[in-house]
Order: sequence, then structure tokens, then C-alpha cells
Amino acid sequence: MNPPRTRRTPALLAGTALTVSALVVAGAAPASAAPVHGNIAATAEANTNGTCALAPDEASSSGEAATFTSGAGGATAHVQEGYHASAASTVGASGSIDVETTASGSTRDRAFKRLDLESTGLVMLRNDAALDCGLELLAASEATAVLKVAKRGKVRIAWNSSAGDLERFTLKGAAGVVLDRVPTRPEGEVTVRVKPGRYTLTSKASITADEADVAVGATATTLGFYTLRATYLS
Repeated sequence: MNPPRTRRTPALLAGTALTVSALVVAGAAPASAAPVHGNIAATAEANTNGTCALAPDEASSSGEAATFTSGAGGATAHVQEGYHASAASTVGASGSIDVETTASGSTRDRAFKRLDLESTGLVMLRNDAALDCGLELLAASEATAVLKVAKRGKVRIAWNSSAGDLERFTLKGAAGVVLDRVPTRPEGEVTVRVKPGRYTLTSKASITADEADVAVGATATTLGFYTLRATYLS
């Protein structure tokens, strides 16, 4: 039986596209000559409906970005945050986010051989009191990788996810989009033909939690992961 998927929170997801993308772009790009290189990001975000406010020392959005390149080992981006939404000194809802994104690439004959992306996220949300703070939490991971293909062949992309949303992954070449997939299953694979050139692979994944889904006095905990592997096949 496949694990249930967490309901997406549109307000948070809409804001995160810009937040995470900014983190990815902010990272220094690896040497463009590397057969496999790119950027990754991990982001934690919280939002309320205005009835309550986050504690003054808690940022509504934070994250970390990192770069990776083949031949230099893998890279990790990690963020951990805690939140308390309160009104009139009463905590209505609280929670925490811990999300990590990793990436590594390998080569053969100075060209792309394999790319591995992985994300783990832990989201906890407690409905402390009946204040209807509207607390929403989002743990997000994003990756962008450039892959050098030296000969005609195929690229196989396999994915596996649990308890969150692997929202989308795309593969683009010089001629445009080769693959644009919004997975409808928690695991699967797809293979596409490629020509010599450089291709850009991007992926996004998220885990959300909403106070409205948690009974007063209860705590909801979601531990999710996703893996994505791209392999060159001759």
C-alpha cells in the first residue's frame, strides 16, 4: 500500500517558488566545464491567517543553498526552524521543520554518468489552543543540475517519494523541453532519448502541514523523503 500524501497548502506553495529559486540562484555556480554540476536548496516556511503572529525572533521563511560538482563529492543544504503562533500572549499553534537536500554526480569519459538527488523532511505541528491561528508549515527542496552528454543515448530518470509531494521535474536541452513530468505515483521511472549537448534537470519537492487538519490538543508529525536518480544509458 502506498503511503498517504499530505494535502498541499496553496498559499505556502505559491510563495515558496520564489523563495527557493532565489536560494538556488544565490549559490555560486560551479565550474561550467564540469560534466555534472548544479545547485540545491532547503527551505522552511511558516504562515498564519493574521489572527495570530509568529514569535518576534522567528523568521517566516529561511533556508540554505549549496553547490555541487562531479569530482568534488556531494553537497548538502539543511535548515531547521521552530515556530510559535500566538495572540494576546496565548500560543495557539506551534511546530517545527527540519529539511535536508543532498546531491552528487558521477562521470564516465568526461561526460555525465549519474546524478543522485535526495531530500528528507520532518514537519511537526501542534494545535495548542482553539485560537484558529491558521498556522501552515512548508518544508521544501529544490535542485538544478547541468548534465553534459557526449554521445547519443538515453537518460533514465527514476523517482521514489513518501508522505510529501514530488511536485515536478523537468529536463531541458538546447532545443527546449525534453521532459516535463508531474508525478501522479509515489514511485516510477521514465526514459528519454538525448543527443550530445548540455541538459538541465530541475526538481521540486515539499511537505506541508496545516493547523486546520489537526484537532485542538493534538500534534501531527510527517516524515517524508524523496529520491531522484538520473542515469545515462548508451
